[in-house]
Amino acid sequence: MNDTPAPRSLLLVLFDIAIAIALLVLVLAWFYDPLAFALPGGGRFSAHWGRSLAAVLVLWAVRAALARVLHRRGIAGTAAYRNACLAILPTFVLFVAIEGALALCRVHPASDAAPIIVTGKDANQAIPESGGVLRDPELLFAFKPGVMWDRFPINSHGFRTHEFAVPKPGGLVRVVCLGDSCTAQGHPPYSERLDECLKADPPGGRDWEAVNLGVFGYSSAQGSAVYRRWAERLGANVVTLYFGWNDHWTEHSVTDRQRMASRMGPLAARTLEAFRRKRLYAALSGSVSRMREGSEGRSGDDARVPRVPPVEYTGTLKRLIADIRANGAVPLVLTAPRRALTETLVKSGHARSPAEAESLHDHYVELTRQVAAEENAELLDLAAIIADPAYDEGYFMEDGIHWTDDKGIPLLASLICGKLRDMAAAGRIPGL
Repeated sequence: MNDTPAPRSLLLVLFDIAIAIALLVLVLAWFYDPLAFALPGGGRFSAHWGRSLAAVLVLWAVRAALARVLHRRGIAGTAAYRNACLAILPTFVLFVAIEGALALCRVHPASDAAPIIVTGKDANQAIPESGGVLRDPELLFAFKPGVMWDRFPINSHGFRTHEFAVPKPGGLVRVVCLGDSCTAQGHPPYSERLDECLKADPPGGRDWEAVNLGVFGYSSAQGSAVYRRWAERLGANVVTLYFGWNDHWTEHSVTDRQRMASRMGPLAARTLEAFRRKRLYAALSGSVSRMREGSEGRSGDDARVPRVPPVEYTGTLKRLIADIRANGAVPLVLTAPRRALTETLVKSGHARSPAEAESLHDHYVELTRQVAAEENAELLDLAAIIADPAYDEGYFMEDGIHWTDDKGIPLLASLICGKLRDMAAAGRIPGL
């Protein structure tokens, strides 16, 4: 009575289900190498792909033998089961074959991928320090709070500006200045003079404050990361964007995005790490790099790339503008003016020649204008204003990049202050 058709079929069905599960575990174990996760009862499941493959073969052999003895088909003969297996097996075999072929071609897994920060697991993590600079995996580097930098104090938040309240006091109109050394430089920086200008004659009769989040050496990618980290706490009404120098420097063989850590959840982090260990990832990333070299006209013996390539630069600015608006503030885009550049840039590895650096910078300035126009963002075209011969003498340092303390920085602060007054009078500043 126990040897009835139903128990026989049920036994085969159980084997079919076990084989399907084993196949899925095999694929995941090969990809994650190994597949491991915590079980609800406190235990831990772990599967290596070699053992998983052996389990699939054993289950399949036992199931085939049972089918012959019991003369039953189970669910393996159904179209749904076959389609499910076909969705798993051929894809798995294809990727294994690709990895094998790449191994024969001596393609090795990538070793220079940017680090990953798992959300919730970086609290109280020690950050190495070097000369008053903190090594930050997301930002690459940042000021150490409380130190002196170029004869001006770094505040408790880690920025070269006065102390500012977090969260922002009620009723205060806050201007946040993002940028590179052109924003961070000065004795004091232009943001401090802008703060004085706004306080001396506050537009709209409100209390104003300008704070400086610029850092020496920052690209737009780092500035964007700074803003994302601080956006909700700042309560900015206006955010000025002054980038375009460090973005086109070429002292590295990888871009800033490739060096900066990404923050993501545990599952996303494990998946990305697993993909990076595959040779296919190395092959694809290498192909993208070669395509970028060709599009930028670089020779094969020069591996240097812009820290933020042109297409990425425009995309970064657009995302920054969108993020600023999403936080209830208005973005004010500034173009970065220049004078003649020097051979110092070649010696430092930032550029191949002064002429090329000037051409690249002018291109990035034009990209900045285009982004402002496409996004209908407020623009203060400093590069066009300073092109006037009236500003030829005394406004820039010898490097042709940075502003002088006595004439350049006061002029810059005055131009921004005037633009903000115009925006306030026209009702284009939220919260005013």
